[in-house]
Amino acid sequence: MTTLPRAAPLNTESSSGSRLSGATFVALFVAALAIWFVIRVVEVLLLIFIAVLCAVYLSAITDVLERRFRLARSLGLTAAVLATLAAVVGIGALLAAPVIDQTQALISGCPRRSPTSRTRSRAGRGSTPCCEAPSSPIRNPGWWPA
Repeated sequence: MTTLPRAAPLNTESSSGSRLSGATFVALFVAALAIWFVIRVVEVLLLIFIAVLCAVYLSAITDVLERRFRLARSLGLTAAVLATLAAVVGIGALLAAPVIDQTQALISGCPRRSPTSRTRSRAGRGSTPCCEAPSSPIRNPGWWPA
């Protein structure tokens, strides 16, 4: 039996596993730089993202108004903006009164703290409950099940 000669190894560098190549350092530096850049401009990127979403939304509504009612594009865009603003104001008006009532009920249900109770709780000699039962029951708004 004859032995064939072995081929030369493809990797001519030393076989040390702890050595990192220069390309790895460059890749790590570029990745760190990209992360730093995104962190610095995240507010601007968020504004651009919201602006693009609004543009797509208004364009879709304008296209529907343009096709269905045969409006000019500028008139359709104006109608889409006005309808969107009216919907936002309407939802805000519907939600404002219950939120105000519930906030006032929450504030009135929380205990009042006197300066002496604050001093005692800081010293650790006494405890103050963080919330007590309200003196009057919270009013059912009507749509909530009894």
